[in-house]
Amino acid sequence: MKNLLVTTDFSPSSWKALPMARAVAELFSEENPRLTLLAVDETRLLGANAPWWPNEPVRTRLEEARSRFLSGVDSRIEVIENKQSVAEDIADFVRKKHVELMVLASHGRSGLKRMLLGSVAERLFGILNCPVLVVPAREVATQASELHRIIVTTDLSPESETAFPVARAIYEASRSQRREITVLYVAEQLTRESSAVSSGVSAQESHADRYSQTDEKLSALTSKHFPGLPATSFVIRSTLPRIPALLGYLETHNADLIVCARHDVSRMEHALFGSVTRALISSSQRNVMVVPAK
Repeated sequence: MKNLLVTTDFSPSSWKALPMARAVAELFSEENPRLTLLAVDETRLLGANAPWWPNEPVRTRLEEARSRFLSGVDSRIEVIENKQSVAEDIADFVRKKHVELMVLASHGRSGLKRMLLGSVAERLFGILNCPVLVVPAREVATQASELHRIIVTTDLSPESETAFPVARAIYEASRSQRREITVLYVAEQLTRESSAVSSGVSAQESHADRYSQTDEKLSALTSKHFPGLPATSFVIRSTLPRIPALLGYLETHNADLIVCARHDVSRMEHALFGSVTRALISSSQRNVMVVPAK
């Protein structure tokens, strides 16, 4: 990855994305990446209520942030004027500059406000054509040397496979001796026992057969995308619904990065910013990279 972007709205939470952006730049240092720190100048709309100091140029604050957080990596600052919506302005910049990865921070909201990252981020997920790395609003900054454990999730659909090459690239760029990668799938509970019984097969035998097929599919996907690497595959079997089961697994397995695909928004069952992706970002408190299916 040679062209990276990190954004800020000058809120304390948004600064959390900068150490992670630096960590990614350090991971891909052999490719000589360029990291851009971007802000949208909303002064025209917000006036005195703008989130930066009155009478202080946006570029001045950006340069201070770049010096503080991004020293030692090839970086630059960019300020774009708010012409459309903030999300559309950022998306236009991403397309024109051929950005390969965007990093942004969640704002640590709680309750209903935490269900979405905010109107700007929510919109960005739907219109960006590059992977987006969402950093949780936590105090401890992530270093490149700390990206050891990567979990890539799949629902066994072709769309979900777009996350695999990105996960592999990050794994291979890491020089940590403790690095590991796991391909994760949450098995659906089989509740149609009556159909199994009517076909002359017990519910237990039907479940075992279904799980065996799932194991084989997941193993085949892992071998396909991570040949020659010590990648492992794991099927979560739980009586809990998919999201609680997934979050429960993540609580006991300290992933440094979760990589998942954003499904085609035209499919109703995989609507924009779907429930699983939303739960990963809002509830797992892990670094989550969302890869567009296209």
